[in-house]
Amino acid sequence: MTQVLAIIPARGGSKGLPGKNVTDLRGRPLIAWSIQAAKSCELIDRVVVSTEDSAIAAVAQKYGADVPFMRPPELAADDTPILDVVRHAIKELSFQGSVVLLQPTSPLRTSLDIKNALQIHFTRNDNVVSVTKTKFHPSWILNIVHDRIVSTNIADRRQIGGERFVPNGAIYISRTEHIEVSRPFFEDAVPYVMPMNRSIDVDTLFDLFIAKCVLEANLGND
Repeated sequence: MTQVLAIIPARGGSKGLPGKNVTDLRGRPLIAWSIQAAKSCELIDRVVVSTEDSAIAAVAQKYGADVPFMRPPELAADDTPILDVVRHAIKELSFQGSVVLLQPTSPLRTSLDIKNALQIHFTRNDNVVSVTKTKFHPSWILNIVHDRIVSTNIADRRQIGGERFVPNGAIYISRTEHIEVSRPFFEDAVPYVMPMNRSIDVDTLFDLFIAKCVLEANLGND
């Protein structure tokens, strides 16, 4: 049977929310939510955290993740492609099989979400990326140039219907043979649709507040 590795990338240099990955969310560090969801998924064989930060490494180990290596600083910059981080991890571990990338900024993603996405991956034998619905059409995205709104395709907005989706950052699944040749997670990916209440991506203090509100309202498992 195919081995499944969960990789949780967590660098220490967040600017939008300093100390983000270990900040408290209802009594647990943010990263702990992803670790515990991964460890509760029976389809995952190993949970590894990739970090360059010793404080994050200590928290990850406390909550049951493996930290078998420290990520090189050059792979922990703001503009480091996540695919490079994953390639480094599988090389360090000499791993072959299926890889589940779980960003720690998606604390409301559940073990069942991970299991369902993996089952799609095994059934379809291809990449899987989690998405959520959005009510906005791309033509509603506006630019502001010299204090003026710049917009295009205004006439088309009412004519284009159908449901629209955006990646929510919670789950990315691929096979090592694809990752090793830098095949993007989105290439020919199959979607795993998640509800908005489990698709919160914590990147700012406001996002953290919203996640707390959802948890307090017991909406996270709907």
